Amino acid sequence: MLVNLENRYRLPARLARARARIGLLFAKLVNRYMKSIKMARLQRGFDETFSKMAESPTWEALCCQVFDQYVGQLSFTPVTQIHLLVEKLHITSQSHVLELAPGTGGLSLYLAKVSGCRLTGLDISPVAVKTAKKQAMLQGMSERVNFEVGILPELPYQQSSFDVVISIDSVYGILDKSALFHGCYRVLRPGGYLGFYTLYKRRKFYAESVMHARALHWFPLQPYSKLLEEADFKDILKMDLTADFVRLAKQWVKAIQENRASLDKELGKKMTKGLLAGDIRTAWALATEGYVGRALFKAQKPLHGEWHSTLQVSACC
Repeated sequence: MLVNLENRYRLPARLARARARIGLLFAKLVNRYMKSIKMARLQRGFDETFSKMAESPTWEALCCQVFDQYVGQLSFTPVTQIHLLVEKLHITSQSHVLELAPGTGGLSLYLAKVSGCRLTGLDISPVAVKTAKKQAMLQGMSERVNFEVGILPELPYQQSSFDVVISIDSVYGILDKSALFHGCYRVLRPGGYLGFYTLYKRRKFYAESVMHARALHWFPLQPYSKLLEEADFKDILKMDLTADFVRLAKQWVKAIQENRASLDKELGKKMTKGLLAGDIRTAWALATEGYVGRALFKAQKPLHGEWHSTLQVSACC
């Protein structure tokens, strides 16, 4: 009996390819499942934080103590920097603004109030979105300010939907910053602006430092200028605000320490400890030592037919 050697060896090769495909498919399913678990935990964490802070009179009094004008912000941003954002990004009553991770919407509503713009906020926390919607209704701004639940860096909007995209102290917490900037470019209209306040790395970190290791995931492997340029943005500008950040972060840490007993009761000891040893204190310490800065980054989507980028930033950002 004749044996077809070609067919004899073809079958194992096909099985190997099939196994490889099944392995890849299984890996994708596992990664997707793990990502969904991670996002669910992150969402629950933000929900718990926003819920407890909303019910804590001590936290509200602390915020009023830290900020010269408190409008519900949960970041390092005084209202003067909202006016700066309106000015630099040319936000007017004709603008439709997308805000990424607005939290409970305090600064969003203030921006919409002083500029007259329409604003859509996208946040991972249903609790934050519910709170922001309630505040918009109480302030009579529901018709032009809306908040929706969504997970960054995905932006569930059509191409060229917005005149301006903003983010306030949230970009540094997004792992895939490249995908985020490409998404911002897609949803912006030609000539539209992207502007965000964020922490950035000023000089080299050291792996042996526990504090450096804790903050390392905040920063992209490439400078922000390079990531924005790769997303086809032009006229990239950085305004350094580190001195203001250091002053405000120092006030935050001092106020939390002074009110620790009350915060332990209202927020829980775990959350209060996290505030004292977490992002605020870490960023303040690293900024004081010159490793971390905070800045406003601004970039523009070119008009039709344009493709170039004029850099006005330092290489370290």
